[in-house]
Amino acid sequence: MRALALALAFCACSLASPASAQVRQPSPVVERIEPSSGPPGTSVEMVGRYFRPDQSVQIGEQALEVVSRMPNRWTVRVPAGTRSGRVVVRVEGLPPIEGPEFRVLAAPPAPVITDVQPRTAAPGAEVRILGENFSPRPAEDLVTLGAVPVVVSRSNPTELVVIVPQGALTGRFSVRVAGSGEATAPVDLTLGAGLSVATFVPAVGPPSSRVELTGAGFSTRATENRVFLGRAPCRVLASTATTLSIEVPAQAASGVFQVEVRGVGRVYSAAPFTVQPMPTISALEPSAGPPGAQFTIRGAHFGGDVRLVQVTVGGVTATVRGLREGRELVVEVPSTAQTGPVEVSVNSVGPARAAQAFTVLVPLGVTGFAPRSGGPGTEVLLSGQGFSTTLTENRVTLSGAPCEVVSSTPTQLRVRVPQTTSGPLLVDVTNAGSGRTSQPFVVTTPPRVQSFEPTQGEPGSTLTLRGEAFGTNASLLEVMLGDARMEVRSASEREIVAVVPAGATSARLRVTVRLQGSSSPEGEFLVIGPFALTAVEPASTFAGQWVTLRGIGFGTRAAVRFSGVEAPVTTVRTGPTELRAVVPTGAVTGPVTVRSEDGREVSSALELVPPPPGLGITSVEPVCLQGGCAVVLRGHGFGTRPNQQTVTIGTARARVRRATPTALEFDLPRTPGTMTIRVERSGRGGGRAETAPLTIEAPTPPR
Repeated sequence: MRALALALAFCACSLASPASAQVRQPSPVVERIEPSSGPPGTSVEMVGRYFRPDQSVQIGEQALEVVSRMPNRWTVRVPAGTRSGRVVVRVEGLPPIEGPEFRVLAAPPAPVITDVQPRTAAPGAEVRILGENFSPRPAEDLVTLGAVPVVVSRSNPTELVVIVPQGALTGRFSVRVAGSGEATAPVDLTLGAGLSVATFVPAVGPPSSRVELTGAGFSTRATENRVFLGRAPCRVLASTATTLSIEVPAQAASGVFQVEVRGVGRVYSAAPFTVQPMPTISALEPSAGPPGAQFTIRGAHFGGDVRLVQVTVGGVTATVRGLREGRELVVEVPSTAQTGPVEVSVNSVGPARAAQAFTVLVPLGVTGFAPRSGGPGTEVLLSGQGFSTTLTENRVTLSGAPCEVVSSTPTQLRVRVPQTTSGPLLVDVTNAGSGRTSQPFVVTTPPRVQSFEPTQGEPGSTLTLRGEAFGTNASLLEVMLGDARMEVRSASEREIVAVVPAGATSARLRVTVRLQGSSSPEGEFLVIGPFALTAVEPASTFAGQWVTLRGIGFGTRAAVRFSGVEAPVTTVRTGPTELRAVVPTGAVTGPVTVRSEDGREVSSALELVPPPPGLGITSVEPVCLQGGCAVVLRGHGFGTRPNQQTVTIGTARARVRRATPTALEFDLPRTPGTMTIRVERSGRGGGRAETAPLTIEAPTPPR
């Protein structure tokens, strides 16, 4: 269409108005030809400019057939009898326009057929035609079987691979090669029985399963049989002339089988194969229950038809009550089932087995209980069958209130009665059903402890419990702190005073009124040890100096606070009976307070005096004794700026990093040895002081 439009446009130029005809059209120009040589019959592309629809093309004096025309590209065919020469374009009224030379070659030899392999084949099969002088371009090899055209799938000069057409009869192949001639096969091709697939088993299977196809025309060489399920290729495991054993591919979907046999043909199965993925089981919910109970199997690939699903529990066939979206099955436990594995098959594919066995439980039944009465907190023992050994799977209520399950066996439950009214005890066991006592449990009026104070104390101290229904007879009361019985000092309907016994530890309190019941308040009573500050050494000092606090019960997180300073100071704990702290700047004479972790406080007096006049050293605090370690020098009379004093260690001068009137911080020299530390300050308030000899170790070399 594009060539036609261009030709029409080209022709339109010659039909222009008289005024346009006055414009002189350029002469055609031939730039190149493709190819520049070939035998008669060759198609030649002539490329150039200003081609005209009325021009003719020759080689020498021989006119060429024009196959197609485009404005700047013409296709011509070289006829038989043409001799080599230049391409010439002729236009009436113009001299001949010469182009490149075309060299005419000798025509190729005619094709020759020597054999046909195989000599017997069915429609659709591939056949090899052997011989010589075929064209390597399949389109130039025209093949017929009798009078029926044949498709050439592959070709080279010595072999043609063709497909036997439908409707062909026994006969001989003919091959015509463009520009060189025609040949006929020396032997007949005999049309044989066709390829067929009669049956296959199984008709349903999961990916990677093995299927046996039965039919005819298969190759005994597995590699010459190609099988597809839909578009997915199947692996051929084994083959005979009448059977193929294949593996269903992992990505396959349901569909018919397609079988291709090299040299024979292609065929499809009449019936489809159903790809049914292997069912999988991920969970059983619940994993236990009595006969007749229902449970859910969760997983995948259960299909969409409940009639195709088979489930067994412990080897006994179960009834499938429901199927949800192919991922959930609702199953009823068979009446004869026993504890065992759960298996699922879908459309005969499977079975898949659950990782967890299903436990078939004994139906629940309650036969008795004791005692028959008591207040909240009373423990009641229920007897029967079908109870769970897992506490949380047994739910017991009394008049609608849940009872605490203390212990459980398959035949006994021990529960604690809540604050409620009398009534039968109801038992509900997960997956096993429900039951109840035949007689009511009578609830008495127990005591109720609402609060106690203090919440902590030492052995020998007293505490007060407040609540109701304590009674006034102390002999009927029992107050326990954990396992330790407390002495009752006094009792009234709403208040009890008891003594913390020696050796007691922190625990919950419990009040029991004989024949009525027990009660425990929220929280534990904290039994604490003694806590005291016995000494502060020295009793008189000045800011910036260490003081030692001695006592008992300091623990690991005691805080120290000095009078005049709000915030606690950093302490050094040397043991459970001793703390050391530096007196902070701003501290004044008054109590030093130690606060324990539990909030108790003890104090002792400390006198703060002005530092002595002049320069003095009171302590040396090496973090370590190796060269390069930091040292804090404590004393009095130091300048507040590092450069107001000179610090010399042996003969080496140290650089002061931090200075206060009572402390200097600097590093030890890296040279080992025993030496003193001297501090000198000149000017007003100056002086000199030094420490006792200090042994400095060599620094530890880096690893």
